[in-house]
Amino acid sequence: MKKLTGKPNKPFSDAGKGFTLLELLVTVVVMGVVLGIVGQILVQTQTVYLNQREMIRAQQDVRFALNTFVRLLRMAGNDPLETPIGFQAIDPDPDGNTVWDTIRIRADWNPADGDLADPDEDVRFTVNNNILLIQQGGDPSPVEFLPNISAIQFQYFDSDGNVIADPVADSGTIARVQVTVQGITATGGTLQLSSQAALRSMSR
Repeated sequence: MKKLTGKPNKPFSDAGKGFTLLELLVTVVVMGVVLGIVGQILVQTQTVYLNQREMIRAQQDVRFALNTFVRLLRMAGNDPLETPIGFQAIDPDPDGNTVWDTIRIRADWNPADGDLADPDEDVRFTVNNNILLIQQGGDPSPVEFLPNISAIQFQYFDSDGNVIADPVADSGTIARVQVTVQGITATGGTLQLSSQAALRSMSR
């Protein structure tokens, strides 16, 4: 019988030893770095999303305010029944500060019935503490119309397109109004839009 030679096989291979402490530490550090980077990306993405959402909301608010002004200004001075109720179409300075940052608009149109007692026929707008306020007809005080509006500004033109230097003294010549509305977001951003409206009562 031949005698077996050579070293006997090891009962276990090196592959079954598992991770060393150093390997575990390196793995933990690498995973920590990766998770930190991913977390930072998620935070930045969330911030961008919130900023975009706030800007979209501000755009909607500013556009709604602007469209409201344009719609009411187009009807300013409307008096289809030609009743002698004697009203001023636009008061460009109802608060008397000569800055043209408030306005009062009157028109008989909702419906046309010979008075200004119906909704949106005698309205006054002003801004206070980033809130656009409205005062209708005989309301005792203004109420909130739209939040996050930081400023409104008006510029007045006659029928020839000339800027009216004193719209209070020459309110009867106002034929077109440029409206600028500035909105503010919760994060401190601002948005400003402008539009113009021609008074239909002055185009007859």
